[in-house]
Amino acid sequence: MVTLGVALQAVEGEDLEAAKARVADIMPRLMGILEDSSGFYAETTESLNALMKLVKTKPLVALWAVSNQEEFDWILSWVI
Repeated sequence: MVTLGVALQAVEGEDLEAAKARVADIMPRLMGILEDSSGFYAETTESLNALMKLVKTKPLVALWAVSNQEEFDWILSWVI
């Protein structure tokens, strides 16, 4: 998650289209990694907490999350 945070920090200094492209590239990869490692309870809960912080503090990540809600379906299945 540290590497992701650094990559998303770079988003803030870019022009809007470049920042959107970076988020569109990074977020599906992140979601795939989280889903692939969802068998590890403690790590998954920590990662989901970090993901929620990103969604809450990075407007472009929040916009991506709203536009790609199907990427979050596995989380509901994992929680239930």
